[in-house]
Amino acid sequence: MTKCFIFLALFLLACTDQRPSGFATSSSTSRAFFRTPQANPSSPNSPQGPVATCNKYESPDWSLKIHSFFDPATLAPVPTTIALFLKPPQSLLRGETYIQIYRWFEDIPGQEQLNPQPVKIVFATQGAFSLGGGPLNATQPLTALSKDSINKAIKDYNLSVFNISLENFFQKMALFMLEMDLRYKAIRVALYNSQTNQPVQIVNLLLPDFLANPDIFASQNTPHLQSIHPFNHLRGSGATNEQYRSYAQELCQISFLAHLTASSKRLPASLSPSSKTSPHFLIRLKAHLIDFWNRFLIFLKRLF
Repeated sequence: MTKCFIFLALFLLACTDQRPSGFATSSSTSRAFFRTPQANPSSPNSPQGPVATCNKYESPDWSLKIHSFFDPATLAPVPTTIALFLKPPQSLLRGETYIQIYRWFEDIPGQEQLNPQPVKIVFATQGAFSLGGGPLNATQPLTALSKDSINKAIKDYNLSVFNISLENFFQKMALFMLEMDLRYKAIRVALYNSQTNQPVQIVNLLLPDFLANPDIFASQNTPHLQSIHPFNHLRGSGATNEQYRSYAQELCQISFLAHLTASSKRLPASLSPSSKTSPHFLIRLKAHLIDFWNRFLIFLKRLF
């Protein structure tokens, strides 16, 4: 019986290695599909100047950072997926507040178009994600980040076996926002009171990629969008494109995304995902077994 179980586990792992990672990748490696056309993935730049591939909000209590996304399994750009890094407020961990994120654009001044449906958020363990693993909750994305939703996710996907808890979930999991269609230029992050469902704080952020030079950006976007550009305070300063490229690079020293995608290509043979003695292989095996077991339980529930 044990041999059969091991064989089944290895068979599942071999099969899942051939699957896409779970992210809908672009058919091209060009960033022509991103919000700023024709930027080069290896050297973020556009015909109109450098672009910023990230954005962030920071306060003493909490912070949120977003980054344009490349699938680590294929290194292909995923235009409608944005990586999300959140340091939650303590009030969220206590169950007093929760976060929802909304997409919006504004092509005509004063006519903001807000999608009332909250953004769908999926997550993956960082170890599995760095090796090309897809999101665990692809079929059940979160639409709110709260104490209850995170605790439920930990229980539903047996994340405690990875020593993941409410307190460290946002440090140990990789989060992604889905369906970020290219017509959307920004997100609205709403921190709500859990009792009243009234907003406690609202934060607007430009979605990457966007032109780093605020003067060029201003010539193409409405005053509202201009006002939330991270370098808007430098408009008219005479800073060069080279300086804005440097500012954008400094702004983007915020995520482990590039490290994960690069490290997955640099693994020595002893740590290769295909090595049966590799700890990464064992992580993937464990993740696939958990995924298989969860799917099996769901199947049984539907059957009976």
